[in-house]
Parts: sequence; C-alpha cells; structure tokens
Amino acid sequence: MENRPKTYLSILSAASLGCFALGGINACFGPAYFTGLAAVAAHYAWQIKTLNIGDRATCWNLFQSNRYLGLLLFFTIVAAKYQQEGKKK
Repeated sequence: MENRPKTYLSILSAASLGCFALGGINACFGPAYFTGLAAVAAHYAWQIKTLNIGDRATCWNLFQSNRYLGLLLFFTIVAAKYQQEGKKK
C-alpha cells in the first residue's frame, strides 16, 4: 500500500463517488446533484494529483481540504433537494 498511495486513493475515491451516486439515484435526485458530484470528483482528482506522500505539510493541507469536500457535498444535497421540491409543485 505504501508503494502506490495514489492508486489506492483513486480506488477509494471512485468507490465513494459510486456510493454517493447510488445514494443520489435512490433519493431520486436530478441533474443538480450529479453536477455537484462532478465537482466532488474534481476535488478528489486535484487531491490525488497534488499529493506528495513525502511532504508532511502537503499531506496535512490536503487532509484539511476535505472540510471543503464535505461542504461541497452538503450544498450539493441541498441544491438537489431544492430542485426536487421545485419539481413537485
């Protein structure tokens, strides 16, 4: 695992995106949700691309950037719910 961290992080990122997508499908979310998921995927890609496993400061900064990932996912869900409620009217 320590020899290929980017490979494993890519696999885990893809798995979490798959779970988020499945959740969106089960919640009957529309395009707003999946657009937000594309932004989440871009954040994951940026993290993996800029990862320097030998630099503690970079690793810490990337770890802390996950708070923005959580906020992004939260606002994605809020936007999807808003879009979903608008379709009911």
